[in-house]
Amino acid sequence: PGAMFSYCNVGYILLGRIIEKIAGANFDDVLDQRLLQPLEIAHGSTLLEKLIFKRVAARHVVDGDALVQSPLWPRSNTPSGARLAVTVSELLQFAKMHLRDGAGPSGAPMLSAAATAQMRTLATNVPPNTRY
Repeated sequence: PGAMFSYCNVGYILLGRIIEKIAGANFDDVLDQRLLQPLEIAHGSTLLEKLIFKRVAARHVVDGDALVQSPLWPRSNTPSGARLAVTVSELLQFAKMHLRDGAGPSGAPMLSAAATAQMRTLATNVPPNTRY
């Protein structure tokens, strides 16, 4: 810890499951109740069935030499796979919360100032991306 960094999807999947067990609810509901609602994010969701009624960009995949619209949006890695969709302005609400030391739009604390400061503190250098 503190010596290197590597993204680990399995780690985030396990973290999502830990959140579910501690909260006693599924990850999507916890995210909605504890993050999206307090940030006044009305259009964001992790659930396709909620997003189909909103204006969202369609997912595309490569099929041979063509780029085609994907007929479905896979669940990804349960419970906390990369499915959160929000508007640009809603994403900025999240950034503003961090810049306000954890206070939401109403001024009510969502995170402590110490927690947000720690989240903005460099823990380790990230190696250069050599995949591109």
